[in-house]
Amino acid sequence: MAGVQFWTQNSPGVPNAVGTGDAFGDALAAGDFNGDGFRDLAIGVPGEDLGSTGNAGAVNVIYGSGSGLSATAGPGAQFWSQDSTNIDGVAEAGDAFGAALSAWDFGRESQTDLAIGVPFEDLLNSAGTPLRDAGLVNVIYGSAAGLAATGNHFLFQGMNGVILGSFEAGDQFGRALY
Repeated sequence: MAGVQFWTQNSPGVPNAVGTGDAFGDALAAGDFNGDGFRDLAIGVPGEDLGSTGNAGAVNVIYGSGSGLSATAGPGAQFWSQDSTNIDGVAEAGDAFGAALSAWDFGRESQTDLAIGVPFEDLLNSAGTPLRDAGLVNVIYGSAAGLAATGNHFLFQGMNGVILGSFEAGDQFGRALY
């Protein structure tokens, strides 16, 4: 079929490599993350192992060009995880970073931004007790240079009055995004 593209983590120029249970493509979001007029694709990989940290999760981003998606277009293909520089949070086993994705302009620049669901993130309550699978959403902002973690932030239920309620074990906040 003309114009069809097939991508994996083993495709030339795509950061990282295929691993058992990665779930590459489990979530997808398209937007113009660098404002060049071409659609880019964010690909959730919620089962990605980061070193010995199993199922921590990640997101691959492939930028668009006049001839379709290209691992060398824009800033080049990107790989994001909670261990990436300037990303809030720490990758932990089972977090499933990238289980849900949403591409919108959240208002910083004219480029599209990326919200990343981390539904199995454990959060500490005020007593310092970990609440398993409370979940959060991490936002990475678009720029002329592509997605950039500078100034990114994360959201969780009850956060500083921004989101109503309070987080509890098992909430899985960020499991689905629109």
